Amino acid sequence: MGIDIKPKEKMFEEVLPGKWFIPNCVDVSHFRPNEGLEELKKLNPILVPRNIVQRRGIDLAIKAFADFVKIYPETNLVIVGGPADNSNPLFQELSKLIKDLKLENKAIFWGPAPWGEMPKIYSSSLMTLIPSTFGEGTSLSALESMACQTEVIATNIGGLNDLPCILTNPNP
Repeated sequence: MGIDIKPKEKMFEEVLPGKWFIPNCVDVSHFRPNEGLEELKKLNPILVPRNIVQRRGIDLAIKAFADFVKIYPETNLVIVGGPADNSNPLFQELSKLIKDLKLENKAIFWGPAPWGEMPKIYSSSLMTLIPSTFGEGTSLSALESMACQTEVIATNIGGLNDLPCILTNPNP
């Protein structure tokens, strides 16, 4: 940004007139481990907290899960985000991929969730996947999940490389 600031300096401060440095972070009084949601915990979910838009890597998560579920058949892939309806062409494409991979009863579109419910969703999950395939900064979903003490696996794209989680190449 052309501003001479060392790491961990001047966070939450005005660094130029009218320009504030606000690092990516989450409210740990809100995002913390909790009892979770019983109906979700029963699914042994692998969570993909992504809105259904291009480049979010949901197709990558589905393809990887097709191999994973062969080893861990008691798990389910749970995609939380929207829009999860037939008016969304990407949703239609992902639904077809799920059908083609014979994951109809294993890959579930939960739909959008209110921000206030996300700590319960993270706490209900076995792990969180952040499968970005292009242009990801630091993922707030990854930070939220970690704050809830739910492990994160992310692709090594962009700012995801800076996260203290399991990093992988963007392939199944």
